[in-house]
Amino acid sequence: MVLESNVFTLESPATNRNSPKVSIGMPVYNGEKFIRQALDSLLDQTFTDFELVISDNASTDETRQICLEYAAIDRRIRYCPNEVELEANANFNRVLELANGRYFMWAAHDDGWESSFVACLVQALDENPQAALAFCRFINIDEDSRLIRTFEMDWADVFSRSKFWQFAHMALSDEAKTQKANHIYGLMRREALLEIGGMISVPGADYCGEDILTLLRLLARWEFVIVDQVLFHYRVRSLVVHQDEPAMCYLWQRLTQRKPGHRGNLLLFLVRNHAYYSNMRKLIASETSLTLCERFLLWLTITLKEAWKPIRVIPISVLRELRVLR
Repeated sequence: MVLESNVFTLESPATNRNSPKVSIGMPVYNGEKFIRQALDSLLDQTFTDFELVISDNASTDETRQICLEYAAIDRRIRYCPNEVELEANANFNRVLELANGRYFMWAAHDDGWESSFVACLVQALDENPQAALAFCRFINIDEDSRLIRTFEMDWADVFSRSKFWQFAHMALSDEAKTQKANHIYGLMRREALLEIGGMISVPGADYCGEDILTLLRLLARWEFVIVDQVLFHYRVRSLVVHQDEPAMCYLWQRLTQRKPGHRGNLLLFLVRNHAYYSNMRKLIASETSLTLCERFLLWLTITLKEAWKPIRVIPISVLRELRVLR
């Protein structure tokens, strides 16, 4: 596949004769609780010309046995275990590097997909050669696969508007209310994803919005297309609570050390928050074709959001964990 003026041109069929049209990459670590459901959901797709590449990140539970069991009954599955545990982003990029398909998608081990998910997104990319990513509407499910939340944001409308409008929504809309990062689980042109370097890694920080930054880098070069159907089920885990813990004791420990359910402490949250918005500003300034005025306006509003987010998020998160808020 080659890129010409932001329009993708397919290689001749002969060069891809032995490759599937779609590669599904599943990075997983200790996924025994939900991985059977995820694998059943993916193998039940009506579109069948795909490979499923599983990169097991040195799991210590029954993940390996489950994957080998499924690989033995479906030759589309390639089980690729890591000898040592990698950083999460490195494991995401490993499945991309192992993929062979024209199109590529990441799949979490605990999510669910309607049986027409891949077929609908393949059709969307086939019909929109200027698009590098296709996705759909989505819902949240709980640990028992019950519907717990739907979303009103009309992403199909957002991505049909100007680039400034698209970047404003992707950069400034509330992450928790819109779950805009779910677009990273859309179907992408593999060559486009490789061209931007796969999932972005932020030096000196991790878990700081790499998925959204990756989406913004794709959006800077190509278009996104949305299928207006609910085809993706994003699983939300139960919140770790500390109802019986004294508030001051809880706050002190969160300031100084890790607490269950968190990747780090409050200081680390501030570091990641700054890394996320700082890299977003750099990306918009250097990689987009927006006008100088549009870039300055986004730079200013992103800076204000960076300052406001800790003030808004931290107290609410603490109160919810202490079960003061429901």
